[in-house]
Amino acid sequence: MQNKEYMADCISISLLEMTPINKSVAYLCGSSSRHYIVDLNTLSCNCWEFDEYRAKHKYNNVSRYCRHLLQAIKFFSPEQISIENIQPKNEYVATALNDYLINGLTFPSRMEAYFPVVEGNRYLIIQDVNTGWFNVYTREQAHRNEIICTGEILKHGYNPRNNRWGWGDGPFNPLPIKSYIRQLYRPESIKIEKNEGEYNKILEEFIKIPVDVPVMLDNLSSIDSYLYNETSVSVIINTLKRLRNVVNVDRETAKKIFEKYKGYLPKVLDQVNADISGKIVKSLADLENEKSLDIFKKAADFIDIEEEKKLYDSVGSCTLKDTAEYKLSLTPPEWYSHAKGHRFWGKTYSDFVFRSFNSKEKIDSDQCAIIDYFSSLIIIDGTTLSTFSVAEICKCKAIYCNDPRKL
Repeated sequence: MQNKEYMADCISISLLEMTPINKSVAYLCGSSSRHYIVDLNTLSCNCWEFDEYRAKHKYNNVSRYCRHLLQAIKFFSPEQISIENIQPKNEYVATALNDYLINGLTFPSRMEAYFPVVEGNRYLIIQDVNTGWFNVYTREQAHRNEIICTGEILKHGYNPRNNRWGWGDGPFNPLPIKSYIRQLYRPESIKIEKNEGEYNKILEEFIKIPVDVPVMLDNLSSIDSYLYNETSVSVIINTLKRLRNVVNVDRETAKKIFEKYKGYLPKVLDQVNADISGKIVKSLADLENEKSLDIFKKAADFIDIEEEKKLYDSVGSCTLKDTAEYKLSLTPPEWYSHAKGHRFWGKTYSDFVFRSFNSKEKIDSDQCAIIDYFSSLIIIDGTTLSTFSVAEICKCKAIYCNDPRKL
């Protein structure tokens, strides 16, 4: 129970009465690879956190709103959580509401809030009872010598267990407010268990969502990335179908994804003769890598790497040569595997070439030999870089190394 001397500093942070909306949406969560049903009519979500910790709070309690529910309200009824509609009690609460609700964070499911004046400065303190973390909102100094701060209201995080400010960034004159916080009642923090079973593959979870249910995504790029490497025909087809139901992605972005698979899908369907169940095909990534490999091989046919190495070795010590030698002496990390497309060498070589290319208006024959050799190493390295990057490298070779008259 809170110490009585601090009860007067307690403050409630609440919303105006929220208006339910007659709509449900499936929210695919990137962090858990699970989908949850958000019911905006009852302002509820069937995620584990809402069921176990948030459902008991009333509609106007900020602790009711899990991330999925909050994001759905922001999308379908953003005016309900606008600062104009919330009408906060003061600037400090307005800053906190903006920080949490408008910027997509969530208030703790168990929280206390305090609004004390400590040594002349006002603070809004939000305590996460679950974790023991405190967020402190207070004004910064507007002028170096002022003791009562009049600057902008900023947030600072504080962990009393190790007596440290988050990222080492504390407010002005931190000792008095630290002393205040450390005297507050702090129950044992609880370890929140995610009672959700095993981690699901995100695409398999995505296609579980009924076709007629609108969908919100945390991140379309993760769906796109997994789809690009997917080999199951049924998962590919059904993922593209479900993408048409995603409501929080603009049409142009979705259109780009469909365009990317436009030429790929007919090839897939031709291979399986319309029977997609259990069928495995090459992913779009595999097909594009094969195409890239063919381009690399054709480019490599024009390279005489032995002759280029001789020219490179003949170059004496200079700043560019010393940097090149250092790059060649690097040791790749233990996890590096060229076969898996890891980019250590391709990236190392290309960074060197692009930086040399951009920093040199004119180059002499020795510098030309160095850049030419490294450009060839990139092409020989193969498909660890995109074909676009290799095309740029070939351009460097053509401009700097094969036709000095263009300099």
